[in-house]
Amino acid sequence: MSIKSIITLLLISNIWFISAMDRSMSFDITALHKSSLVITAKVIPGNEKEYRVVIKEILKIAPGIVLNVGDEIKLLVPEWGSFGTPKRVYEPEYIFYLTPYKSHWFSVFGEQHIRAIKNDLIPFDVCNRKFLLNHTEYRQMESDFSYCFTYKNDYQYSIKTPLEKYKATRKPMAVMRELYECHSNLIAIYDYIDIPQPEDLKLNEPDTTIYIVCETKQGLNMTMEDFMAYMNANIPYAITNNELGIQGSIYIKFIIEPDGSGSNFNVVKGIDSTIDTFVLNLIKGLAVFKPGTIRGVAVRSYYIIPFRIRMK
Repeated sequence: MSIKSIITLLLISNIWFISAMDRSMSFDITALHKSSLVITAKVIPGNEKEYRVVIKEILKIAPGIVLNVGDEIKLLVPEWGSFGTPKRVYEPEYIFYLTPYKSHWFSVFGEQHIRAIKNDLIPFDVCNRKFLLNHTEYRQMESDFSYCFTYKNDYQYSIKTPLEKYKATRKPMAVMRELYECHSNLIAIYDYIDIPQPEDLKLNEPDTTIYIVCETKQGLNMTMEDFMAYMNANIPYAITNNELGIQGSIYIKFIIEPDGSGSNFNVVKGIDSTIDTFVLNLIKGLAVFKPGTIRGVAVRSYYIIPFRIRMK
């Protein structure tokens, strides 16, 4: 049965401005929370619709699900992706965050949360740090997470067990200490660069600095209503009738040039490569933006548009 999706714009009162690899979302905790089944497995490529995996280890399993190591299960190929098809070359083992769909399974947050395991270490990102955990550490982290935090939304968790109590009752893990630091905002900042403002901006010479914050803010050159109307008019049928439940936030980052044009568009964080590209091209199609200014002079600046796909 078709599930109609609605697209909503996630406007943030204070838009983050960053350099090329400064900011990213860390959804590993949310994927762990939302999944009914977390496994490591070997991929058996299938066709354009489905593929199989052989379970190597079960890291999380919801009550009522009966599976064992060595079992084969069927996964749906993401509607806008190719993972699981013969088109790809596969590593010996991956970690999968899964949720059931009829007689199949599909990956929470799409392809971005199917990650290769190398040297028996599971990649796990929390805010501004990347961790590699062995299977025992991963299980401990999962148990500690349930003990210490309560889910609020995809970006925030509330503390259930104070840090001092966690340290006193369990063996502290670095990954958990990191989550205590950033539980209220899972937006991660990597190597933030605070570009200094020039002491004296020469008006007769072009300023090629790319600013993060301007005196007059950079942004969209239209109202929210106009932006929503533009996006809703251009979202295709394949997305508005998504049956796989693919949803989440897409962050498009680019530079607003002094003349209001955009350049260097890229996806900071996405949900599916094809959907990400489509949304990126829609943002490119806006053509004209509002440049930021320093001392009354338009300058180059970074800008991010967060855009959310939410399923009903």
